[in-house]
Amino acid sequence: MARTALTLVTLALCAIGGANAIDCYECTDCPLPFDPFNITIQSGCKFCSILETFNNGTFMGMEMNCLQQCTLAASEEPGVVKRIMCCEVDLCNKMARNVHSFWYLMGLMIAVAVHGIEWT
Repeated sequence: MARTALTLVTLALCAIGGANAIDCYECTDCPLPFDPFNITIQSGCKFCSILETFNNGTFMGMEMNCLQQCTLAASEEPGVVKRIMCCEVDLCNKMARNVHSFWYLMGLMIAVAVHGIEWT
């Protein structure tokens, strides 16, 4: 019981830690290769995002944004796929990779450490 309570408190604290405002890169039709010195940095974000657009499998472009909420992107055009990736750490949207939340990853690691590997 004590382990479960400790795990819940730890996860709650991690969630609160992830609620702080962060800085994100912002650009539309972002230059490749990535050049952090020529891209705007926006403050006060909850999430940073990268939106990649593909047309029939061909990469068409990328946007980096500061968001208050991470939502799925949809395309109304046939053959066009938009992939959005969100993260919650300062300037984490500098590369087109699926970046997991640092705080939730830390919470998961602590929960595993508290409960050990004895789960069967």
